Amino acid sequence: GARGVHDQAEVVGTDGLVYVYGCDGPANGGWPTEYGPCTVGRVSGDQVADASAYRYWDGSAWVAGSGAAMSMPDGRDGVTNLPPGGVDVAYDAANRLYVMGYSPWPGFTNQVALRFATTPQGPWTAPVVATLPGCDDTVAGQDLHCYAAAVQPRFSTPGTIGLGWYDQAVSATPLRGGYLAGRLPLWIGTT
Repeated sequence: GARGVHDQAEVVGTDGLVYVYGCDGPANGGWPTEYGPCTVGRVSGDQVADASAYRYWDGSAWVAGSGAAMSMPDGRDGVTNLPPGGVDVAYDAANRLYVMGYSPWPGFTNQVALRFATTPQGPWTAPVVATLPGCDDTVAGQDLHCYAAAVQPRFSTPGTIGLGWYDQAVSATPLRGGYLAGRLPLWIGTT
């Protein structure tokens, strides 16, 4: 099927510029190896509607044209490497880090993948994968996992990362689940 950019995320950097992230992926879903690349572009806030004003990170400089953009580094395996669904990026002021969060492949899972960087273009760490509490349930023979993990920096404290996720096993309209928030310890040194 056709490929297209999905998983758009944006963050206003500490420099005041808008950073926009996008990942290519198969239009109707696919195997973990079919996702990517994931790239970042930036623009001033008053030019977000002007596609020609965006500059893309090529690994050493900001250049015109998304075709020159560099992808994020590969993860430890194809399953957690790149997001198969929603991804978000936030600046976590409590830890002075940019944090990218997503539910790894296949999307409904008991895990969250997190990447960290000190600048909005990276370099990003390989995914750090954590297990979300209460997200590996079976009810009446049906697996009820979590999905749509997202960074929630308002809940972060120095040394912890605030997160939110949907849990299918929490009562809500059929199998959508309820939204939960919590904190996980930060596994890398803060800057």
